[in-house]
Amino acid sequence: MKFALVAALAALVLPAAAQLAVTENMSSASTNNALGVTRGPDFWELSNFGGSAMDLTGYKWNDEDGGLAAADSAPFAGVTIAPGESIIFVQTGITPVSSPEQFRAWWGLPATVQVIFYTGNGQAATGDKVILWPPDAVTDNDYLDLAEFGQAEGRSTFTYNPLTGAHGIYSTNGVGNAFTAALSDDVGSPGTNSGPVALAITQNPTNTTGFVGFPVSLFANARGLPRPKFQWLKDGVPVPGAKTATLTITNPIAGDAGNYAVVVTNGLTTLTSAVAVLTINASPVAPVFTVTPRSIEPYTNQTLVLNVAATGNPAPTFQWRKNGTNLVGETGNQLLIPGLQFSDSGAYSVVASNLAGVTNASALVTVTTKPKLVITEVLAGQAPPTTGHMDFWELTNLDDRAVNLRGYRYDDASPSFSATHTIGQNVIIEPGESIVFIEAGPNGNVTNLTASFRAWWGTNLPANLQIIAWTNSGAGLSQGGDAVNFWNAAATDPADTIASVSYASAVVGVSFVYDPENPPVAGIMNRLATNGWNGAWAATQSGDIGSPGYVVAPHVLAATGGVGTLNVSWNSTPGRAYAVDRKPSLLATNWTTVTNLTASGPATTVTLPAAEEQAVYRGRVIIPTP
Repeated sequence: MKFALVAALAALVLPAAAQLAVTENMSSASTNNALGVTRGPDFWELSNFGGSAMDLTGYKWNDEDGGLAAADSAPFAGVTIAPGESIIFVQTGITPVSSPEQFRAWWGLPATVQVIFYTGNGQAATGDKVILWPPDAVTDNDYLDLAEFGQAEGRSTFTYNPLTGAHGIYSTNGVGNAFTAALSDDVGSPGTNSGPVALAITQNPTNTTGFVGFPVSLFANARGLPRPKFQWLKDGVPVPGAKTATLTITNPIAGDAGNYAVVVTNGLTTLTSAVAVLTINASPVAPVFTVTPRSIEPYTNQTLVLNVAATGNPAPTFQWRKNGTNLVGETGNQLLIPGLQFSDSGAYSVVASNLAGVTNASALVTVTTKPKLVITEVLAGQAPPTTGHMDFWELTNLDDRAVNLRGYRYDDASPSFSATHTIGQNVIIEPGESIVFIEAGPNGNVTNLTASFRAWWGTNLPANLQIIAWTNSGAGLSQGGDAVNFWNAAATDPADTIASVSYASAVVGVSFVYDPENPPVAGIMNRLATNGWNGAWAATQSGDIGSPGYVVAPHVLAATGGVGTLNVSWNSTPGRAYAVDRKPSLLATNWTTVTNLTASGPATTVTLPAAEEQAVYRGRVIIPTP
């Protein structure tokens, strides 16, 4: 390695030309002048930081248009630049400043400052470049120096930063030899400069893994003036043509693996970077998602959290999108949006990509109001004999819209997510519907639980009652007092429950129920079921008292038709609120409320306009939420 590095350094000995640099330029002079013209001409400055004179014959320059092929060599013919000298190159066409003497008079320069005029190649006031090529340049990239600058100020020249060597800062009067011109208020330092800037490596290459057939790059950077030149080494040997700060191997093979470094020089100093190991992997693998985001219905002010995971070689990168538009800065495997509003609803997707391929996954996010779901019954102790009987609790939808419970979670008095049970399938709970959750026991078999539950409570159960079983792994209901906590799929804070109730010591064989006229205060259930009250009955087996599937006694809806009208009747409870809904067919999913009323007696009849076509009607009790 030692001898190879010495050889590399010998190969990097640069000609004296490397000690040249563009140190100043003017692309828009001031209109406040005594030149007898709107503004003075454009110009740029070349400085020699070396210790010997250089013949500039054969050198070429251009602005950012045209490259080497259209570069101009005429201004340099027969010109010699002495050590430490700065020469000014001025654009022709401004009559009052058309000779070296006139230019020096404009700025108040001594006669020793060389001023050379050129034609063409104007510098754009909106931003441009000054590019200098040596006589042996073959391609555009063989330039000796490139000074880039932005929008002109209209009176100050552009010069270089004395700390970094970077070109493009405005000259300031009194800073870095800058002064105000003799015949205008232009500020610059033509004919002089702030001296060289010490060479320094600002970015070392780092260990990198590439893949056969896919481009791979190593990065370095340096600062200084004259501006740094680069030569990459592989295992100590110069890489042909690798003379920029970035080394890119467009089609790597296994033999490109090795130890890489870069030698940096500016004709005055030479430095060598740290060594980086390039590993070439022969087996790139396109991304495959192992975790995908799921569609979700959070409610306002919750926090949206979407997670993904993907395998691939190299490791995939991510980009999240909403409705097809990239979300700025969202490039991790988790998307988090706090304080959700309705406007956050949309189609969210994430793109996973690497060198071998691209894939994507998506989820629909629908921000809603908080659904009115209430825990309306809890039974924590069964009357003997208890064989085939189990703890249960009931969830009722008091909202006017259906809710999909997929992803919802529940637990007992431990208000945390550590041991929750998650509803893993689509479970739709309609407005007014009650669903029963039954416990299977720590090693319970859930296969026959629904049939056992129906046999226990008998034919009074609603025929279409949905029953969901859970295996007790810590969420059993204690007879001595306990709680039920219920969260939606989006909840990130255990305190953010959809519904939560607690109860004191249970009465064996009697469930706690929800009293619509006196809802639980602070979530504490203390109303025990009474046979015959609000639809409660004695179970067929063991005589337990409860009302699973009902919050109030079921009512029978009857309809009779007249000319253009429909009379709808049902058994009612005085003072209780009711609604009648309609939908066009049994297969339709959306109900429309056609009337709301408060019952005045044990039987209620309403007269409605008859539907033009066939329709389906239902009645429901409007139960107040706690």
